[in-house]
Amino acid sequence: MGPINRYNLEEVRALWMKMAQIAAGMLHGRIGIIEGSRSLHALQHSLPEIELDPDFTVFDAIVSETDHLPIGQERALWSKTALLEKDNEISLAEKHYKDKILQACQNIIQRKNKIE
Repeated sequence: MGPINRYNLEEVRALWMKMAQIAAGMLHGRIGIIEGSRSLHALQHSLPEIELDPDFTVFDAIVSETDHLPIGQERALWSKTALLEKDNEISLAEKHYKDKILQACQNIIQRKNKIE
């Protein structure tokens, strides 16, 4: 998703809705910490005002530190042996960032509710 027109309230609302849906999925365990962080990291660049926002910079950190780990469809390209090793790294990274990420997710949902 590219930059949106920040003056178009419908585009801004749609972006916040999408980000809140991902955040809710992470809070409820339907979306993994790393996978959701990658999605939110990609979306945050659609609205320049939030690129340096503390609720979003936490996603930058986890994406930067886990970009070598296979998540989602990418896993089909890896051998089972390599996945076992990487799954341990994924687990450790998700445990390390979990509290900060889930707090940021709660904040995103609250912020989305204020926009409506």
